Amino acid sequence: MRRLLFLLHGVGVHGAGWADEPGGPAAVLREASARYGAFKKRPLDARVRLVPLSYADILDDAAARWRKAALDGAKRAADGAEGAARRAGDFLRQAPWLARAADALEEGAAKLKPWAEKLSELPELAELARHLPAIDAAWPDHAADVAAWRADARCRDEVRRHVGAALRTTLLPLAEDGVPVTAVFAAHSLGTAVAHDVLDELGRRWLTTRGSFSPRRWRWRAAFMLADVSRLLAVGGPESLLRSGPERDPASWVRRLYEVRHAWDPIDRAVPKADALLRGAIRLDVGHAWRANVHSFGHYLEHPAVHVPLLRAAAGSGSVTRAEEEAALAEAAARPSVVGEATQRVKKLLDRKT
Repeated sequence: MRRLLFLLHGVGVHGAGWADEPGGPAAVLREASARYGAFKKRPLDARVRLVPLSYADILDDAAARWRKAALDGAKRAADGAEGAARRAGDFLRQAPWLARAADALEEGAAKLKPWAEKLSELPELAELARHLPAIDAAWPDHAADVAAWRADARCRDEVRRHVGAALRTTLLPLAEDGVPVTAVFAAHSLGTAVAHDVLDELGRRWLTTRGSFSPRRWRWRAAFMLADVSRLLAVGGPESLLRSGPERDPASWVRRLYEVRHAWDPIDRAVPKADALLRGAIRLDVGHAWRANVHSFGHYLEHPAVHVPLLRAAAGSGSVTRAEEEAALAEAAARPSVVGEATQRVKKLLDRKT
């Protein structure tokens, strides 16, 4: 049997090897798995093929398009205002007593041009965020990624095609020799919205075929939605195939769907959630704070309440024993938090709002 684990990131910088970087999801899972007996005998990478997926370049291109459009629009507006003022000035100068007003009008329009030029010198959103006062909970500073996905239809289409193509390229060749394939999908933050739409689109396309990965013949062993924002940012509706269901169910494509929520993650707490019962989701709640950025993909996976069911789904149910799970959870409960007083105040505020 072949086992695969797909990892789909959220906002932020995700270049080549993003998942393997220190604190990245693949690196965290390798480190976490090494504490359990089965993985000491046979490491995670020998059991499961980790497949990181990235669409960061597409978001960067969309942000660059937006920035150019804003600069071009500002220049056109400034040029248009200057031309209109010049024409109005020519008309006003036909009456000598209005010449002073015409001069003032043209001077005011001319002042718009430097403002348009200064737009090109403005820092990116991420750079601005780094200079703003921060709290220990480290709200992600790449809001442009979210805007690019939700408001730019061209960007969404390119992301869906890119991620869908990566899934097809990985999965389809594996069906040729008849060896069974088990796959798990883990998506984080904005990646949950991408996964919601991509898996639904791909599943519906394969539903009409007799292929090995049609929802009528095969399904994902598990899907993990960490800091799920799909209800707010996904384009597809609530009938997405990204839901749990029995074998050969054409209305679902997942055996088990996990919704992972974090008590101190501002983004996770602020975004409305999809109906867990409608999706047949299993809810996992965590409240650890072992890094300044409690929202990060790796930080979610560090907690055994998250990585144990993920490892079992990806590497087999016997890969982590019940005794090992209980010991890991006890150790996690005793582990001190690195989050400061500021985040505690934020959590209290969020508790009053939810």
